Amino acid sequence: MLLLFEVEQQNGIDDLRLAMLQAQLARFPASGHVLHFIDWAKIELTKDTLGRYILANPAALTGPTLWGLPVVATEAPAFQGKFLTGAFNAAAQLFDREDANVVISTENADDFEKNMISIRCEERLALQ
Repeated sequence: MLLLFEVEQQNGIDDLRLAMLQAQLARFPASGHVLHFIDWAKIELTKDTLGRYILANPAALTGPTLWGLPVVATEAPAFQGKFLTGAFNAAAQLFDREDANVVISTENADDFEKNMISIRCEERLALQ
């Protein structure tokens, strides 16, 4: 990434802001971030010198955001230690190959005898 200036004590939060700047300079303003669950937790748990959380308010019920953009946490191993910032609203497309499918059953092995219910939910999507 080409930097026009130096950032003191650069960290992951700075990296995401600089990625937003890079998208803006390419004339595609970012509309969101994608990070691994672990990396997002590290950012949320960042504290100042007095032990106060910089970003997260553990009592808040708001959705995850950073620099005013939504953050989507993923468990995809390829994202650990990496991130994706982009103009998803202008340059991404979601393909819904199959509607959501929910199957409920009590006939799995011994579920009936144990008074249990098995639930399977699935949907086939692709992001391009």
